[in-house]
Amino acid sequence: MLFPLPSSFAYVLAVLLIKRGTGYGIGVWRTTFVANVAMGVCFSPLLVLGGAGQPLSMLWQPAFTALLFFAGQVATFLALEGDVSIATPVLGLKILLVAFFSAFLIADPIPLQWWVAAFLSTLAIVLLNYGSKGIPHRRVGATVGWGSLAATAYALTDVLVQKWARAWGWGSICRSCSERSDYIRSD
Repeated sequence: MLFPLPSSFAYVLAVLLIKRGTGYGIGVWRTTFVANVAMGVCFSPLLVLGGAGQPLSMLWQPAFTALLFFAGQVATFLALEGDVSIATPVLGLKILLVAFFSAFLIADPIPLQWWVAAFLSTLAIVLLNYGSKGIPHRRVGATVGWGSLAATAYALTDVLVQKWARAWGWGSICRSCSERSDYIRSD
């Protein structure tokens, strides 16, 4: 329970800094590049965890997951170039989409409590952002479109990592594209 509160503050701070950066002419691609370098540095310690790996024919799994994550990241930054008060509740749809995709892509059934929690969380995000009547919004259609694409891509990424990471191993899923052949199983 200690992670949600600091994470929510970090998210708000990051969104405000990204929004401020767009005001100074820092574009989506530069922000994406810096964010990816930072994530690479933060997650590179996972490489030491290794894992069993998978045959080369299964390399499409981490490649597809990485592509989804990258698409979600770019779509998020494009949505945040619009109106943050519109983008945030749209990005909050990810909670519902994770439950939805989990129901179809993972064999485990989703308990009713999780569905209720997903709907209540999404409703809370919408209600928190509902009181902005009279404030002019800009680029609403683009913000909703990019935010929806980002939420979908991130939700699929979460579900596919949950589905495939165990077979790859935590370290292997991080380094799969540059994996040496002696780490890959031969079956």
